[in-house]
Amino acid sequence: MLDLPDDELVALSARGRRDAFEALVRRHQRRVLGLALRYTGSRHDAEDLAQDVFLAAWGAAARWRPEAKFSTWLYRVTANACLNWKRRARPAGGEALEFRAAAGSPAGAELERREEQEAVAAAVQELLPNQRLALILRRFEGRSNLEIAESLGTSEAAVEGLLQRAYDGLREKLCAGRKPARC
Repeated sequence: MLDLPDDELVALSARGRRDAFEALVRRHQRRVLGLALRYTGSRHDAEDLAQDVFLAAWGAAARWRPEAKFSTWLYRVTANACLNWKRRARPAGGEALEFRAAAGSPAGAELERREEQEAVAAAVQELLPNQRLALILRRFEGRSNLEIAESLGTSEAAVEGLLQRAYDGLREKLCAGRKPARC
């Protein structure tokens, strides 16, 4: 079952085959959860969103049409769930984006790296929702501008604008109060 392409698994899911849908979930769960975690900054909220996304996918399996890749469609459902979450809940904090420090680094350098990572994570959380989502899909998920545009239901040019504004916003937030040489 696991070696079937996504579109065949979706077709089987539409006919009520839970094992096919479970294969889709196993195949895409890590990426959906990762996107939701990076967007929300909260593992609890990300898990709830991922569950909502897969429930929506199960319910829509019969209506899905293979004009686009299933993974692109699933990213769009995930993106919409993240944006809706942002509208519903105004989180007061949450977990930072997950970063891992290099093993064996000196304690001072590791502390400095961790502080920089926390500053970046906080700055990402302050971006406008569409900018944050575009940035996460590009930098953390490795998606192309075309894939991001399909996921967000917009044009590649709009994605380029979102990314540029996101990078400008990050630069502004991270450089505030720092020496110009570091920025």
